[in-house]
Amino acid sequence: MLSGIGVEQLRTGQTARNSLFASSLGVRHRILRGFHRFGAAASAVGQFLLQHKTLMGPVAGAVIILFACTWSAG
Repeated sequence: MLSGIGVEQLRTGQTARNSLFASSLGVRHRILRGFHRFGAAASAVGQFLLQHKTLMGPVAGAVIILFACTWSAG
């Protein structure tokens, strides 16, 4: 898939549309862009949690109590 050509085209002797090096750079760029977006999202969630730290304590406690009630009832 990196070469830009499928197995059937290789069997018939067709050549790749672009170089393997260029394709690998494109894949690397897309993977790094994905990591960058995940990092930005994690940073945004972390900033949100820091800004709303006083609200998160009671909410987290309520979630723990809710999970404990559903676990003991099940």
